[in-house]
Amino acid sequence: MKVIIGIILFFFNSLIYSQTIDETIILADELFLKKEFVNALNLYKRVDYFNPDLKIKEKIADCYFNTDEYENALSYYKSLDSLFEKESSHFVKYKQIDCYILLKKYNNAEKLIKSFEMNNVENDYKYNFYSGLIYFLKSDFKQAEYYFLNTLPDTCLKEKDEILFIFNTKKIGKPNPETAFYLSTIIPGAGQLYAGDFRNALNSFMLVGVLTWISVDMYKQLAWFDPLISIFPWLNRYYKGSSENARKIAEEKRALHLNQILNDVISIIQETENK
Repeated sequence: MKVIIGIILFFFNSLIYSQTIDETIILADELFLKKEFVNALNLYKRVDYFNPDLKIKEKIADCYFNTDEYENALSYYKSLDSLFEKESSHFVKYKQIDCYILLKKYNNAEKLIKSFEMNNVENDYKYNFYSGLIYFLKSDFKQAEYYFLNTLPDTCLKEKDEILFIFNTKKIGKPNPETAFYLSTIIPGAGQLYAGDFRNALNSFMLVGVLTWISVDMYKQLAWFDPLISIFPWLNRYYKGSSENARKIAEEKRALHLNQILNDVISIIQETENK
């Protein structure tokens, strides 16, 4: 009798447990669709603790990704990757690549996408697009141009010409932050002028000019070491500050320029895809 009761209780508890798990998943899915990713994540993790499942782990990874916790998302995507068959794990690898890109780990993203080459994906749109994006972010613009062009069918001659025009005429990679730095080291304000920041360039020219004039005037009226003691430390400090400022301005201008170019290229590719 005790054995029969035990069996009945076992199946009864199993049924309740199964219903609870299923209800939790349904609720978590609803929260996920509502973009309440933190609440959904807590429920998915609870389910995963009691009933580990590939789909649940993927949902956990997606929740982390959508809450900008890319390191945690990457960790889960990697664990999924090891559980899938090689032929069906590409979609997980692309999610890993997304994480690497957002974490600015471009070398890792490049290494991972190169592993696809063994599967003859050279003509695959997604492979070429991601390759172009990674190489662009790595400032390897020749490689980026090659892969972005390969995203387009051979019949899209006009669109290919537009991408070629962008890469060959838009002065990609300019202004160079190091060039701006060294120009301002030689002539304060020259780096800012090179970077296109005319207001800061003018301020630098004027300030250095005033300090230089004061130094010469002190040298004429006082001892030679007076300007060396009183003016030179300020002049030296400003020289260094001007060079770093020029580098920062060039970096910001370059980032904006590259962002605009990338947006233009992606727009051309998307328009072709939507035709």
